[in-house]
Amino acid sequence: MPRVPGGLFSGTLRACAGLQPSKAADTNTCGAGPPSRGPAAGAMEARLASQAEQARPPGQSARPRGLGMARARENSMTSQRQIKSAGTFLAAGARLAILAAVALAAGSCAPRYEYRAIPARPLSSYPGQAQAAGANVGAVAFYSGEQLTALFGFDLKKAGVIPVQVLIQNNGGSSVNVLDGARIEDSNGLLWDVLPSEVVYGRINDYTSGGIDAGQTARRTATWGVAGALLGAAVGAATGTNVGEALGKGAAIGAAAGAASSITGVGVDSPDTEQDVVADFSQRSLDGKSAAPGEEVSGFLYFPSESSQPRRLTLNLSIGGQRRSVTVNL
Repeated sequence: MPRVPGGLFSGTLRACAGLQPSKAADTNTCGAGPPSRGPAAGAMEARLASQAEQARPPGQSARPRGLGMARARENSMTSQRQIKSAGTFLAAGARLAILAAVALAAGSCAPRYEYRAIPARPLSSYPGQAQAAGANVGAVAFYSGEQLTALFGFDLKKAGVIPVQVLIQNNGGSSVNVLDGARIEDSNGLLWDVLPSEVVYGRINDYTSGGIDAGQTARRTATWGVAGALLGAAVGAATGTNVGEALGKGAAIGAAAGAASSITGVGVDSPDTEQDVVADFSQRSLDGKSAAPGEEVSGFLYFPSESSQPRRLTLNLSIGGQRRSVTVNL
């Protein structure tokens, strides 16, 4: 038979177990009400209550046994959840911040524009040549990155421009003037008009100065904003403050940083660089130039890099007041 402990409620426990109550215990059965207690039991309870009251710090209310440990466990679980949330936000925010920093660094790798002298070439060195009313025309297209870097100091095609160098040697008796409307035919049989001067200058300036457009500014601001929001939320989760409020503040700070990176530092169009680009490439352009009898003139025509390898150039000339079109194989 199992041993049932004696004491204050041993009679009740024995009754619940189907046993006979002990002599010192109450004879009530289970559920019939609380057992009666003798003088010794009452004195013991009073003494224990007095000791507990003396041990409790002043001002602290009595609470059921185990409540403090339950609260401690709850606080521990809350802290673990906050740390886990903070880790999640920090990891995501850090990844976005790294991506934004990489994009920012990539923008700063744009080549710095510097003037480079380009030598004149004799007509015999041009692979494509044609004649029209006493005017000899030679042309060559520069398409590979290696050629463009050697000639201009950077890959002009990456800036969105394909240059075609032209030489006109006037062996006739009338002046030769270059007219608008030049175009190339690429390897796919597509025709591409010469780029307007302002488009050429804008593309080169944007590329060499690391300039970015409004869409890139918006994307950079959004990326930094999301990264800032996640990092702000991580701080809020770790410190137990309002996560939504911290997220909003982080987003605002991140967005401001992204916008600032597009306005100051990388992405600024230097006025000096822009002026240099305009001056140098307008001087090199063939557009609007002319050659008197016995003279020659050379320069570049600029076409969009969206085309494939140029195959033929069609050039419009005015010779002795008459319009002529000359086609040169490139």
